[in-house]
Amino acid sequence: MEVNQLFKYRKDILDASKDDDEFIRQEPVINELLPYMLDAKLVDSEDVTPSYFSPGYDSIKVNAYTVNDSKERLQLFIINDKSIDESISEDDLCISLRADYDKQFKMVTKFLNLSIKGDLNNKIQDSDGAIKSLISKVNSSDGIEQFDVVEIFLLTLTATVSNRGESIQPRKIHFGDETLNAKFERNNETIKKKF
Repeated sequence: MEVNQLFKYRKDILDASKDDDEFIRQEPVINELLPYMLDAKLVDSEDVTPSYFSPGYDSIKVNAYTVNDSKERLQLFIINDKSIDESISEDDLCISLRADYDKQFKMVTKFLNLSIKGDLNNKIQDSDGAIKSLISKVNSSDGIEQFDVVEIFLLTLTATVSNRGESIQPRKIHFGDETLNAKFERNNETIKKKF
């Protein structure tokens, strides 16, 4: 596939994600991408809980979450804000460095760490229903015990490219598994767990 073709798909997704005032909204972007993720068997269904949370401090963000059918996988979704900005040039949407993606993933892992520790409980309001529910679950011993794996899906409308040779070519970047350590109290006993 050519890089130009990727940008045609991007335009179609952005056009489908605009509201009546022609503003691109993040929730419809997720809804546009979920069928592709389901076809690729990355998710079990297209049902996710929208839970936009980006408070402007601590460099944390989450757009949506779901729990897989067998209930042991928590799946978190984040949209790369820059990638849905129509004013960004195609050159700036060509990503060749893994660090650009790592920065996005770190926003979610930081959210997860702060949630497990309970640091976000007092920073959210009751009106933040879906995200408050997620944080409460992750912070509970039941949630820590229930989830064995946390999958982070970065939804970005960029092109991952290689600049080697005479032309820009699409390429893949592999992200390996990482371990997240957590501990919780149950019956006066400290239990440690690796996600």
